[in-house]
Amino acid sequence: MHDSPPPDNVDDLKIYWDSTKQRLQRACPQHPRAVRMHRTFSWLAAAECEDPDDQLDEKLIFRWIGLNSLFGRWNSCDHEPERDGRALTGFLTVMEECDRDALIKAYLIEQQTLISQICSDPFVNKFFWKALGTERRFNQRRDEISIQRMYGDENYCQILHEVFSRIYLVRCQLIHGAATFGSKLNREIVKQCGIVLEGIIFAIIKIITDHAWSENWDDLCYPPVADSEG
Repeated sequence: MHDSPPPDNVDDLKIYWDSTKQRLQRACPQHPRAVRMHRTFSWLAAAECEDPDDQLDEKLIFRWIGLNSLFGRWNSCDHEPERDGRALTGFLTVMEECDRDALIKAYLIEQQTLISQICSDPFVNKFFWKALGTERRFNQRRDEISIQRMYGDENYCQILHEVFSRIYLVRCQLIHGAATFGSKLNREIVKQCGIVLEGIIFAIIKIITDHAWSENWDDLCYPPVADSEG
């Protein structure tokens, strides 16, 4: 276990992870958890940018891919990757259980204002879009009260899953072509989601390094395979 504070950039994160990586690779040169982390670092590095207002779409997408490298798992029955929702929920549950230093809780508290803004934005709430064009009415005020109540009740598990549901919707809009690249309409929410996503991923990497590296994460999707020819 490390005594230093959580690193705040990818290079320091890699150094922080290195001793745990070596431990895993001594047991297996292509250890699945080491492969996951290697993939994650590659995408997080691609998301780094000196200008906080530049490349917002790319930052969010690359950070999500980095997270997906950690939570994605192979469904051995269907012989294909598990659905994102189920895989992510299971992964976050494991991270919360292993978070002995309460890093996720600390980050959610630190970013309470930003997270409350995200969770109160009707355009990243799936129920807003379900109600659109129907006779059902969407109550935005209910969302604002709900996130305030979660913080008041210190229900950080629910807050984590709530903010991830909003980030996932933004991710889907970008990935599935449901938003214009660089759109002026979503600059603020894309930036906000990218900031929160990065902070949570950094906390998760520290949790993995210190505590969760030995957990069973299920099978790796598309593991490195030696060329069978030659």
